[in-house]
Amino acid sequence: WATWCGPCVATMPYMQNLYTELEGTDFQLISLNVEPHNRPAVERFMVEKNLTFPVFVDTGEAQRALKIRMFPTTILVDRSGYIHKVDVGVTSVAGLRGAIDGLLAEP
Repeated sequence: WATWCGPCVATMPYMQNLYTELEGTDFQLISLNVEPHNRPAVERFMVEKNLTFPVFVDTGEAQRALKIRMFPTTILVDRSGYIHKVDVGVTSVAGLRGAIDGLLAEP
């Protein structure tokens, strides 16, 4: 995600809700920002939006490895590291939550 990406900004409150609701479960939300040159703005954004989930800043390596071309991109990975779902653009929160709940229910 990026601070300049409108759909990313719109998605952030929903990601925060997921993070808060699923805290204490096996769910982990890992956020990957693509603005290594703009870390102070990213930190301000997180504070201004009251976002408490972890944010890592990518220098391009993860984008290349995961073949991310558009923002936002949401990737759902299970406990074994298998990618179950990739959403490009604004994610259906209900669909994402259903997929997460399904993975959490697995032993």
